Amino acid sequence: MTLPERKPVEYLGGRIVEVAPKATLPSTSFASIEFPAVLTDKPYPSSDHDQHPSLVKALESLSPLPVGYTSASSALKHYASFIGQDRERPLECKLAFACDSKTPTAAAHPRTTNALFRHALAGDVVDVHNVVCKIRKRTWRRKRKDGSIEERKEYTADAMGVTRTVARFRSMPDYVYDPGLMVDPPLKDELEVAPSLALHDYLRQMDVEGIRSFKFDLEKENYEINVNGHGPISNVRLPPPAVFDKTKYAHTYGFRQNPSSRLLPVGAPDENGRVQFRFVNRQKYRELAPIQFNLHDKAAKGKKVPSEPLTAVKERKLPDPALLEKIREAAQQRPMWSRRALFNQFTGEDQRLIRNQRQYISRIFFTITDGCWRDSLVRFGYDPRNDVESRFYQRMAFQKTHRLEADSDMDEDHAEERDNGNGSFERESRSPTQPRRARPSALPTANADSRSHIFDGVTSKPDAGTFMLIDIEDEIVKELIYAEGDEVIAKEVSLQSGWYTPAHYQKIHDVLEHRLTKLMRTGRQATRESCEAIIQR
Repeated sequence: MTLPERKPVEYLGGRIVEVAPKATLPSTSFASIEFPAVLTDKPYPSSDHDQHPSLVKALESLSPLPVGYTSASSALKHYASFIGQDRERPLECKLAFACDSKTPTAAAHPRTTNALFRHALAGDVVDVHNVVCKIRKRTWRRKRKDGSIEERKEYTADAMGVTRTVARFRSMPDYVYDPGLMVDPPLKDELEVAPSLALHDYLRQMDVEGIRSFKFDLEKENYEINVNGHGPISNVRLPPPAVFDKTKYAHTYGFRQNPSSRLLPVGAPDENGRVQFRFVNRQKYRELAPIQFNLHDKAAKGKKVPSEPLTAVKERKLPDPALLEKIREAAQQRPMWSRRALFNQFTGEDQRLIRNQRQYISRIFFTITDGCWRDSLVRFGYDPRNDVESRFYQRMAFQKTHRLEADSDMDEDHAEERDNGNGSFERESRSPTQPRRARPSALPTANADSRSHIFDGVTSKPDAGTFMLIDIEDEIVKELIYAEGDEVIAKEVSLQSGWYTPAHYQKIHDVLEHRLTKLMRTGRQATRESCEAIIQR
């Protein structure tokens, strides 16, 4: 754009400064093409299209018509159809229609087959906001009295508008295969005539006379010929298809869909009524996971906890109804469980069924997603906000310094939280230096430590990072858990500390962390004196 002379502007405060001039962009919109070839080697090309046949030839390469029947107008019309319209159609650039310039017959017979074997470049039409500028460079010369020439150079940039759409060809091109065949008979025998390609050309031209007069030549059966005394070479004359290396095949790595997957419609039908389908794992249905209840939600303050499972869960058949009764008995013994504690009540076969058939837990429990009861399995109808005794089911989580067990309780709870209970998750957890463990093919056995959810203050629990207060048997910590008094029990339930006062809840947390960490790191128990010092802080 032509910039006017800068004028001083007086700001508030008395200072006078110079600012950059302002100019309004024209409202003209342009569509550009990033052509993947050189149009001309001249430094200053002319604006006359007739003097630049290379520009016309470049536009012809963008035409959707077959090679040999393209035109610049058809290419521009094709490109214009992409502007503001559906861009799912391909935009291709067909380069180098003529045969190799080293071939003597190139000028006389430009219709060679290498255009058929040269794959087009795939392009993309994208939206941009680039300013189009017109650059002018002028040199003013004036002859002085002494005969010398005075030169004054002028550089002007005028804004013409904004480019809204651009066609780009940035994909990797393929190698070109030229079998050395021609559609028409050449003047000399440098290239071989391909009758079938001539028929192909007649069909593209809709040349009725050429199609009617076409005849296949008799097979010569000279499948081996001697060339310059180098021995016989193949003369089968079987060129590969024109798109032989363009076909994309899936990698054969033995992929099989999950047995529980099936084709389901995805999204709404398009304007043509077509519906897209995809494989969906039936185990990922939200209804199979336990109902999630958020205590922190404002709408949950006056809302009752879930009292029964979802209808979809009730309607699903269970392979072992007796196992459901065992889980129901466990829910009657105590209203809240951690997953680890609940799983430790069953054998390996029962654990396998509970893991694979998620509706077992969904029939009896719902889950709390926040607060001091986070990730707990709660019996339907039981509201810990209304029962002071629920303070014994509050959970405390600690950072694990060493991870041995992949199927830890926190791993499962956090993984289910990430996928909203919609599907299976990877239960293998390892460091980068540890080798990947082989997945067991046999049925899982019961936990080697059926008391892995219990902390007694004597046995180290390197694989456990969270405990329910009711599962803590350490005598020093139990004194704090089962304490009574106004300094211990809060008048109202809190999201962070539950039914304990914040100060007493912090004491339980600090002492339990001290006992647990000391045992895991050194193998020795923390003394009562060190715990008393923490309590008195």
